[in-house]
Amino acid sequence: PLPGRARDAAFRVSACMGENDIGGALSAALGLSNAVDVFINDTTPFKLAKDPANMERVGHILYDCVESIRIASVLLSCALPEKMGALLGMMGQPVPMDDGSFEEPMDSLCAWGRLKAGDAITKGEGLFPRADGADPEPGAR
Repeated sequence: PLPGRARDAAFRVSACMGENDIGGALSAALGLSNAVDVFINDTTPFKLAKDPANMERVGHILYDCVESIRIASVLLSCALPEKMGALLGMMGQPVPMDDGSFEEPMDSLCAWGRLKAGDAITKGEGLFPRADGADPEPGAR
């Protein structure tokens, strides 16, 4: 299901951007991210990983998740170029320029399968740290 969701999200983002519908484009990209969350909850890869016999299936599940997040990151780069650039860089993928655009065409960047088995993904700092309970509410200052 995720490859199709990623393809649909890329198509919807492109269509929305052509109509200057930034909100629609962001909604489509975030919808892909939400689909990954649902997919993880439905497939329970971390429970499956407890049995070595399931490792091939777990690998496929996690690949689909990471590839979908890669595509969602490309699609969100116009709004969050710095954060999505950091995430794409951790995956060894092309990063957006300062304005959120790429040197490569979007359809190529959003093609399923750019990540290959064995590609290194580096751990980085949290892109969106959780708010500390002691932090004031937004707008409280």
